Amino acid sequence: LSISGTGSLTAEGTGGGSFAGIQVQGNDGKAELTINNVDVTATNNVAQGIILRSGGSSTASLTVNGGKLTASGSDAGIKYVFGSSGTGDGTPTVTVSGNAIVQANGSAGGITSDSSTGIQYGTGSSTTGGIVFDGKNGTVYGDVELQDNLTIGEGESLKLDDVARLSAGSYNVIVDGGTIDDNIKSSLGDSVKYTPTITTTSLPKGTVGTYYKQKLTSDGTEPIKWTISNGSLPAGLSLNENTGEISGTPTATGSYTFTITAKNAYGIKTRELTITVGDAPVYSISLTPNIVKFPSLTEGYEPQAPKTITIKNTGNQTILLEDHGANPWLVITLDKNTLKPNEEVKVSIKLKDDLSAETRSTLKGFITYTSEDGTYRDYAHFDVTYEIRHDMKHVEAKEATHLEEGNIEYWYCEYCDKYYEGALGTNELSLEDITIPKLADHTPTGTWYHDENSHYHICECGEVLDKKAHDFKWVIDKEATTTSEGLKHEECTICGHQKEAVVIPTLEVEIPDTGIRSNTSIWIATILLSLSVLTGTVIYQRKKKEN
Repeated sequence: LSISGTGSLTAEGTGGGSFAGIQVQGNDGKAELTINNVDVTATNNVAQGIILRSGGSSTASLTVNGGKLTASGSDAGIKYVFGSSGTGDGTPTVTVSGNAIVQANGSAGGITSDSSTGIQYGTGSSTTGGIVFDGKNGTVYGDVELQDNLTIGEGESLKLDDVARLSAGSYNVIVDGGTIDDNIKSSLGDSVKYTPTITTTSLPKGTVGTYYKQKLTSDGTEPIKWTISNGSLPAGLSLNENTGEISGTPTATGSYTFTITAKNAYGIKTRELTITVGDAPVYSISLTPNIVKFPSLTEGYEPQAPKTITIKNTGNQTILLEDHGANPWLVITLDKNTLKPNEEVKVSIKLKDDLSAETRSTLKGFITYTSEDGTYRDYAHFDVTYEIRHDMKHVEAKEATHLEEGNIEYWYCEYCDKYYEGALGTNELSLEDITIPKLADHTPTGTWYHDENSHYHICECGEVLDKKAHDFKWVIDKEATTTSEGLKHEECTICGHQKEAVVIPTLEVEIPDTGIRSNTSIWIATILLSLSVLTGTVIYQRKKKEN
């Protein structure tokens, strides 16, 4: 079958089976379809666009010289069948020349064959070639110059066969979602054009009263014009048709859906987008309580029960709370780190174990909160008060001696091993501050020691000091009378050493001389004197024992 002329032919198959748009059947011989400079369209919506049936070992050929062949079917665009059972080994060929274009599409494939021999593509003996699209995959054979714009659509591709060449002439290869190989790009250069492809897939949220600026992006040959083809932008925003920038200050909340259109000289694309405008964000939290008080503790305390702070998100935006990790005095634990508006979280706060009295008694703690996107950051502060006291022991003052150091009065904390001036531990002292050095000279005790001739002190080391002779004076123990003897002893005025007491004779009594001598009187006087001497002796012996 040969189709030639200057016009076009459309052939539509009306049924299944062998009723193709165009069918050439050679039975046991060859099946040949030749198209010369005609635009031919062959379709069948339930079978093949074109069928070429030959004998089992014959040739089935399609030759297109100039013009364009479009074949489409629900099965195959162009199908080669060999033999009555379709299991032959004949040769299927596709020959293109004169800058022809063959485009075949079908669900079973663009161009199919049931022969055991593969389809032979080429230009024959012609010096020109053509382009064959087997489904969505196009290949340039021979030397081809475009006779019209060639569009490579979505999913389609175009490549050069070995030693093939493609020139654009005054036309373009328009890439509309498809791909071309690098050889075509480099050989055609600026004759490769691209339809717009909108690459913006979503737009950020806006805020009432806050300036909004976002540029739409696309791939494609410039210039590209942008328009809104359906719906509208939020009130207060506008679109720059040359740059694709949406900008302005939104004036009302809401969700606004619209269709963006990007258009250049080679195509047009649309995409539905949405901008949501919300209220101005408010980021704030409350802390209850904002002062945490711990009881007074003594150094070396047992672990204390934690205190709890409630954090509430009082703003209208979701916030993220940050756990600050290591703290030199506190252990802070958050139940969770994300808070939606009006949500609350408990924060556990406890003193670290084994804090000393040297640490501060008031701490300035804080919780950091940020927006989800990290563009906002703020801090909520709270105070932690506590008192950790020294474990004080009072030490009395002690004077230094020849053998031992002394010390001033001080207080000592056994836990932190430090010395302090007062019980509150507010003024720390060094060991040198509290120590009184040993005395260089001997240090006598306050007690006087003595022997019969002298008195002296003794140093704690045993050395005799300050030895001097006694300084005696008489001390009357008992006055003598006319009827009895007295007693007296010598006593040192320095050390108090006493010698043995001695008797003081009775005093003499003067009796008037009457001239009368009576033996009775003499006897009475003798008896009284004896009694006085005896009494004095007893008293002296008693005192001596007491001393």
